[in-house]
Amino acid sequence: MPRLESRAFGNLLEELLDCCLPRPETAATVAELRDWQARCQQPRVAARPRLAEVSQRLAELQRRLVD
Repeated sequence: MPRLESRAFGNLLEELLDCCLPRPETAATVAELRDWQARCQQPRVAARPRLAEVSQRLAELQRRLVD
């Protein structure tokens, strides 16, 4: 079940990122988020990250952006 939730999160992330206007100062962050989107949407369920891993990585990304 957690990896199915990962797929749902990837779908949500895709929709959110598609609404963002590209800006040079956010390009690296958007690219990293697109990478997580792709990981979460892997066709093979076992290849998808667990939501706990996604949450941890997003928290790290947030800390880097705030610092």
